[in-house]
Amino acid sequence: MGILNKLVSLLIGNQANETLPDELVSETNVLPIEDELEYSFPERDALGNKLLRIYDTRVAGVSHTSELGKSRQKIIKTCNIGEIVILTPYPMDNYPKSVIIKRVNGDDIGFLPEDFIIKNDIFGRLQNGGTVLAKIKEFTGGTFNKPTIGCIIEIARYEMRKKVQNI
Repeated sequence: MGILNKLVSLLIGNQANETLPDELVSETNVLPIEDELEYSFPERDALGNKLLRIYDTRVAGVSHTSELGKSRQKIIKTCNIGEIVILTPYPMDNYPKSVIIKRVNGDDIGFLPEDFIIKNDIFGRLQNGGTVLAKIKEFTGGTFNKPTIGCIIEIARYEMRKKVQNI
């Protein structure tokens, strides 16, 4: 099983108390290309919930400093296409339903944009234990005419768990 598949198993298997394998924790967290290219979102999550749809969106805030005081531009330069990113609710005063986007090593690369059509839905799913997976799809910019490097991610949204009703 590839490194990313192990990571996804940990993430969607709701095994939050388990530690990540040593090969996933490094200074730059650059993952082997062969594992990145073979990863695709599973049709069902660990609970059997069906994949509903995959969305593409840009990452907002890529030119700002990360929550740890690092340059997001420098962080993004070390990212790879296909790399798994973790979406986490991150409420702030002006943006109560913000979702921060982090690498496995904890470095954040930005936020879901405020104008992303399903941002509030993603926030709610994350708050309520729903499965939402994401990975880096492509990079934009980084040229003479557009020097800021942007990032596009793919987000896989799954059915919500059915609640057991008391009889």
